[in-house]
Amino acid sequence: MEGLIKLSENTLGIIQKFISSKDFIQLYLTSKSIFKETKRLKFIVLKRVDSFKFYKDYEFRERVLSYIDSRYQLSLDLNNYWEVVVVRKLWGIHTLNLSGCDNVSDVNFLGDIHTLNLGYCANVSDVSALGGVYSLKLSGCFKVTDVSALGGVHTLNLKNCYNVNDVSALGGVHTLNLSNSNVSVVSDLGGVHTLNLKY
Repeated sequence: MEGLIKLSENTLGIIQKFISSKDFIQLYLTSKSIFKETKRLKFIVLKRVDSFKFYKDYEFRERVLSYIDSRYQLSLDLNNYWEVVVVRKLWGIHTLNLSGCDNVSDVNFLGDIHTLNLGYCANVSDVSALGGVYSLKLSGCFKVTDVSALGGVHTLNLKNCYNVNDVSALGGVHTLNLSNSNVSVVSDLGGVHTLNLKY
């Protein structure tokens, strides 16, 4: 089967020792075979192809989730998948890359994501539910106009968001990227630690 990797007992033993001795693990999963022997994991990072499998395949998704205590221990990369439309099943993920997913429009279920990349999601317009996201990338989201709910985001990227004009509510953001935008008034951003206004 394409993408299937056979791991020797010695290799699995080394992986298990490493997992048990670390607080944070990034494991790139390329097949179901690794699940057969591996202990519970602290963090899982799925490669792009397996992230899509997680999205589409209920059995695979449940199997991945069975090896972690929380969805917050999972990172998915779904960039540029036109097949990704409904994203409510992706709630609670720690790190989620949906950049270039043009058919995604409703992101109201993603407010509890830690790190969320929606760059160049052409149909995303309402981001009012994303105020609890820690790091949010909205670069190139041309339909986004209202960012007033995002004042609690730590790191916010609004590069190439040409239709965002009012950023007065973003004074509490730590790192704010407004490069290549049409924002002209930044007098309310005195509390921003790092501000990028490059055009």
